[in-house]
Amino acid sequence: MRFALISDEHFGPNAFFEGKLRKLTAQAPELCRAFVERMNQEVKPDLVVNLGDVIEDESHARDLEHYGQFIEILSHLESPVLHVAGNHDQVNLSDDDLRRLWQHEGELHYGKDVAGVHFSVLRTIDGDTFEARVALWPDLTITTRVRLRGIDAPELKARCADELRRAQAAAEALDALLKDGDVVIFNIGPDKYSGRVDADVATRRTPNVSAAMLRGGYARAYDGGHRGSWCG
Repeated sequence: MRFALISDEHFGPNAFFEGKLRKLTAQAPELCRAFVERMNQEVKPDLVVNLGDVIEDESHARDLEHYGQFIEILSHLESPVLHVAGNHDQVNLSDDDLRRLWQHEGELHYGKDVAGVHFSVLRTIDGDTFEARVALWPDLTITTRVRLRGIDAPELKARCADELRRAQAAAEALDALLKDGDVVIFNIGPDKYSGRVDADVATRRTPNVSAAMLRGGYARAYDGGHRGSWCG
């Protein structure tokens, strides 16, 4: 089984920070075409996985345009593609937008069997919530949203530019922590919203994900009361 990964394409205009070029976003189409050519001619994978953050979250119209451009480029791959929704992809685009772009029906978390291997696609929602597929018994699994106990992170559906910037950084930090693998969810309790649980979470290298998010400055302590504003 051979599979290839493509991630963080960030289609959009060149991104500058404090006067310095931070991302080569304007070169994304050219780089993706080179990726497709190499996959077809040299690597020949059984599967390509797009790990998300295809776009630079400019606006709904621009994000649809740029994501569509990415899909058109990847349509020339000779291998099947699995798509994962990155946090940048979900700022302006809805789940229905992504389903149409992926030509996919159902939830954005899904599975597919390729060459005898089962792949499961899950996603990070924001800096304090993610989706997990939990094995309750050998033949019984559920998919649920897990909110990290004891912290509050900025929302991607932000009320100001500063909250959006902080939310994107927090979502990326949580995604990086979860990618350590061996994710364990414990001390599970009900959340005030249906379809979600509160829990402590650990990974192979991080015994307390909530504490790591606090140490990194990506979240603040939260006891379940009123959420303070992230906008000044």
